[in-house]
Amino acid sequence: MTNLVNYFELGQKAYNNKNYNDAINFFNKALSSADGAHQIEIYKALGEIYYRFSQPKEAIIHYTKALRIASDLKDIKMEIKLLQTMGNICHEVKSYQEAIKCHEKCLEKLQKVQDASTKSDVMRSLGTLYSITKNHLKALSTLKEALKLQREVGNKRGEAMTLYELGMEQADMDHKQEALMNLRTALEIFNSLGMDQDVKKVQREISGIEYELEEEKWMEKSLPKLKKFHHI
Repeated sequence: MTNLVNYFELGQKAYNNKNYNDAINFFNKALSSADGAHQIEIYKALGEIYYRFSQPKEAIIHYTKALRIASDLKDIKMEIKLLQTMGNICHEVKSYQEAIKCHEKCLEKLQKVQDASTKSDVMRSLGTLYSITKNHLKALSTLKEALKLQREVGNKRGEAMTLYELGMEQADMDHKQEALMNLRTALEIFNSLGMDQDVKKVQREISGIEYELEEEKWMEKSLPKLKKFHHI
């Protein structure tokens, strides 16, 4: 037990000091005699380190080991954290189907605990993934539910991000007026939060949709004239 405490504490100290190679060494030495709770913390820390090293596959391997132990210990809150993290990493590296599986499992676990804030974020991530994978109806319903939850918990940043994703999905489905309404609301919130990069991103999308609508109006006006011209 003394070796566990020493190596575990040394690993934590090395990690906090950003001496990641030493942290890996100490954590691996601590694993052999660690109990379940410590093993979860070690594998989670190793996952974080490998993610920092831009080795997402290795990170997922360690998070998965932590998840198995958390499941054995029936630590649902830890399972939720790990599944959400794994889903976000898979999304980032464009393993979209794996990301969907992680977030869907996470939602299942969230049915057993009261955590509306995490649920709203997971649903937003899922809605975005459904949109990316062209599951449009599921994307719309999931993002709308996520938006409702974000508003209930008072997460303005999450609300704005969900409105943006919802607006983009509506634009893809050619529901341009609804898309504009949600994107403009997102713009107001991003402005109020001082999130300048997001403000610029949303402004570009709004401008693009407005341009498309103007083109459609022009075509509607011009088409009868063009038909008449061709009949002359």
